[in-house]
Amino acid sequence: SELGLNAEEIKITDASGLSRLNLLTTSFLSSLIHTIVRSGDVDFIHILPSPGKGTLKNRLPELAGLGFYAKTGSINHCSSLTGYIEGPGVSFSVIINNSLEDDEKMRGKIDETILSFLGKNGFMKQ
Repeated sequence: SELGLNAEEIKITDASGLSRLNLLTTSFLSSLIHTIVRSGDVDFIHILPSPGKGTLKNRLPELAGLGFYAKTGSINHCSSLTGYIEGPGVSFSVIINNSLEDDEKMRGKIDETILSFLGKNGFMKQ
């Protein structure tokens, strides 16, 4: 609330992020990242993994030159990616919940969604 975000979009029951009782919307997460960047705290963004590093070691190599930084998240049957892309100045959040697909397929669908968005909006070649 102090950041001007809608706190009604979230419910936090533990700080680890591993509880199925934690509820966050993609809108809230994307707005939070955007608010952090707009505040000038780019140091926070730069500690997040980028393609080829950390949890993105084998993901989205085609975005390395765009200043792509994101936090991954997963729990059984769920996968997410939330972050910021400096090149176009875009914050994003994609979450798949209650999927029967394996982790690799969920990650692939998230990556395809991000690549499709960037391609369709002229930020990269499709």
